[in-house]
Amino acid sequence: MPLIAIDGPEKVGKSTLLRKIAEACRPTHAVTWQFRYPIDPRAYRDAVKLAADPDVLVLLDRYWASEAVYPGLVGREPVEPWWWLEWCLGLPARTLGLVIVAAPAERLGELDDTDHTVSWEDERAGFTAYAERVGIPVVDPTAVDPRELVDRARETYAAGPRAPVWSGVRDPELVVLGERRNTRSRERLAWAPASTRYWRRELEARLLDEVQQVGWRVGITNAVDADDDDQVEELVLSARAVIAYGGWAVTFTQSRSGWTASRVHPAALYRWGRYK
Repeated sequence: MPLIAIDGPEKVGKSTLLRKIAEACRPTHAVTWQFRYPIDPRAYRDAVKLAADPDVLVLLDRYWASEAVYPGLVGREPVEPWWWLEWCLGLPARTLGLVIVAAPAERLGELDDTDHTVSWEDERAGFTAYAERVGIPVVDPTAVDPRELVDRARETYAAGPRAPVWSGVRDPELVVLGERRNTRSRERLAWAPASTRYWRRELEARLLDEVQQVGWRVGITNAVDADDDDQVEELVLSARAVIAYGGWAVTFTQSRSGWTASRVHPAALYRWGRYK
């Protein structure tokens, strides 16, 4: 079954819409996860992996969009770079169903002590800008049909895995380029770097901290078999540096930039460690 994730400003009817979705999909087994910012990203990964179960519909009440939007609004540092969360979680989740931002023209309820005290205009603008940046739909929870959302999510899930095109800014200084999908694998989340602990460990240890210190803009992609290959090529060519993982990624980079330093793909390290 699919995954439906809803995020957006405070008191706009996200939880109410999720309850309506759960009622609309009966007798399907639905599991609702509710998050409060900030949250350990591992909780998101668990929810995304559960959504790959064909017998479970996973509903997320808030998700990683909050990690990208609220830090800037309340003057905090993000738990992790938003582009890293979007790549590990947001893009692979497109394969599983529907990710939306609920942003009506005005608040539908009164704020309480647990809510973020930021201006409505800034909050709504932050979420709608995020949705536009990563290409996810914006809906008015008072006007959308919950049955339609369930049907759209099921259609996405039934269509099978889709390659994520890219994550991060449109003019990156550094691009992390991964291997294309293994066509023999039926794993829906096969594109996610978080699917191998070695990838995540290496990026955290060698890349994320240094990139944040330098302040470079980052893009992540590996969608050779996506429909938007031109965008991937433009992303690679525009960068000052490219980190290429895997044989295809190295060849792709060499043919376009003329030079690359190859890295062992973390999936190979994972298999070696498991089957040595």
